[in-house]
Order: sequence, then structure tokens, then C-alpha cells
Amino acid sequence: MRSDGWKLPAIVCAVSVMVLLFILSSNILRPARSSGSAMMLEAKHRANAQLEQRVATLRGMMEAGVCKENGRYTLQSREMTEEERRAVPALLEDRHVLPGSLPSGRAFEGSVVELLRQAIVLILTDAGEHSTKSSLGTGFFVAPNTIVTNRHVVDMGPSRRVRIANRKLGVKEARVIAESPKGEIGSADFAILQVSDAGQISPLAIGPQAEILTNIIAAGFPSMVVESDERFQKLLLGEANELPEITVTTGVIGNVQKTDGMTTLLHQAQVTKGNSGGPLVDRCGRVLGINTYILAAQEGRWNFALSAEDISQFLSSNNIAATTVRDPCVPEAHPKNTIVKPNAQEGSP
Repeated sequence: MRSDGWKLPAIVCAVSVMVLLFILSSNILRPARSSGSAMMLEAKHRANAQLEQRVATLRGMMEAGVCKENGRYTLQSREMTEEERRAVPALLEDRHVLPGSLPSGRAFEGSVVELLRQAIVLILTDAGEHSTKSSLGTGFFVAPNTIVTNRHVVDMGPSRRVRIANRKLGVKEARVIAESPKGEIGSADFAILQVSDAGQISPLAIGPQAEILTNIIAAGFPSMVVESDERFQKLLLGEANELPEITVTTGVIGNVQKTDGMTTLLHQAQVTKGNSGGPLVDRCGRVLGINTYILAAQEGRWNFALSAEDISQFLSSNNIAATTVRDPCVPEAHPKNTIVKPNAQEGSP
């Protein structure tokens, strides 16, 4: 009996090759301009070299025959190397089991977006009753009822009022229980918030030390997006029936450097004002850093996150027990998405 069992794998492989071709075409390198900051120029050269390496890795995968099966990329002719696994894009839409994404190393069963949506909060801070001075930022749960953010997000003086909100929690009052001495660029810029009852929120685990070319995801509430959202305008008027959605962007770590004793991650996931205090995570949803500031000049733009290592140190110094997970991130396909191959029939290859 003739079998057409070869058609589905062939189609899947062809689609996967098209995806990788799109990735390659979207990483066209452009030379940095010769004028301006020496630091920016050096960072640009490093980023170009790293992207060239990533393109070479993806080309090697195409030559080896890449397919997507059971929610993961695989190679037809050999095993995929760790460098190749880091080079493939995040599969945000797929449902995964995310190992070590929660404190105590437990796994979250769901997509990265589902994990982030319930753990990340919009932070609204004002200088107190009758004041018109306010700020908007992002934070994320690292322990039960405990949120970490940037100090400059909540730096509104002694009479400040802080509220947090997301679609699972609604709107809640929060209080600042610890903060860095200052929130200047390049220095420690952290604050810890506490809420009375966060219910069944799954906090994010602190991930391992970030490496260059690690695929990352930035999530939060950029003001240029949130302020145009009708749901946000209703929130400001006291209506909390619907709340704004998080905004998610992706990229890679371009550089890891020391600045005034702090480890900073330079990355390419788009962030703007309002993303401050939001997490930079890997494909398992483990926190690699906290988005803090942007450096923009004629030569280009870089986004800076303070590292997970510094977050952990700040939390520990304030007796907050957040779990650090150092295992490699290898998201597994959720059983719901597993492709079950039928038993071979007589006459089939």
C-alpha cells in the first residue's frame, strides 16, 4: 500500500527553513558611524560581531536541516548544540512547561506570556493627596506579596502613594518596604514593594547569570503604549473593570559589563519610559535583569538592565527569600501540543 507519510515532515521542514530565512534577513548589519561616543562605537562593533556569529549559527542549522517538532526546533542530521539552542527565537505563542520558572525550581505549565501576564504589575505612584506629580512604571513579583521595581519608579517623597495593578489582581495599594540609597544611572536602583494579599500569583524565579547572545524577553507597561489605551484612561478615572495588557518585546543580550560595581546587561529588546522596573527574562520566564535605563546617541541606542545577580543581592540584604535557578533554559512542549504519530500500518515505510 502506498504511503504519503513523508509529506507532513517535509512541509514542517520547509516552513521551518522559511522562518530561519526571515530571521537572517531581519538581522542585516549596518556599519556604525565614525563620530560620537567611543563607548557607543565599541559596543556597536561588538554587537555587529555577535550578530555575524548568530547569523553563521543559523546558516549552519539550515544546512543541517532544521525542523520544528513537539514545540521545539530539531536538526535532521545531528544533535543541536547549546549555542544553536540559544540562537533560535523564543516561541512565545506555544504552550510550554517552563522548568525552574517559579521559586523552589517548580515549573509553570503555560506559555511565557501567561506566566509574565500574571506576575508583572503596572505601578502608579503619586506624591500624595492633592499632588499632580505622578509616575508610571513596572514591577514584578519575586515572592508572595512581594514586588521588585526600580527606586526611581516610586521616588515621590515621604507622602507618596503607590498602587499596583494587573488583570489578575485588579488594583491594590502597595507600600515601599526597602529601597536603594539613590536611583542614579549606573548605581543600584531597586525598591521592594509589599501588598497585603496577592492571592494565587506565581512569582518569577531569578535566573542564572546572563550570557552574550542569550535570547531575552522584555515585558512591562511602556507609557507610550499604555497612555493611548482606553482601559488605562478608565483606570485613572477610578474604573478598574478592565486593565491594560503588558507589552512584550524580544531580542538578545549584546554585552555584559561592569558599571560602578554593578553588572549591567546591554540588550536589544525594545523598551521605553514606563518599562523601568520590569523584568528581562529568558525563554523559561526566569529573571535575568531589571530594565532600568536607555542610552541613545547619534551612533545608536542601547537598553540597559541591572543584572539578576544584583537583584538577588539586594533582596537578600533585605531578608527577602527569592529563589535563584541556575539550570539551562530548555522549554519543553506541553503534553497538549505533543504530536502523536500513528502506529505504522502494513505497507507503510
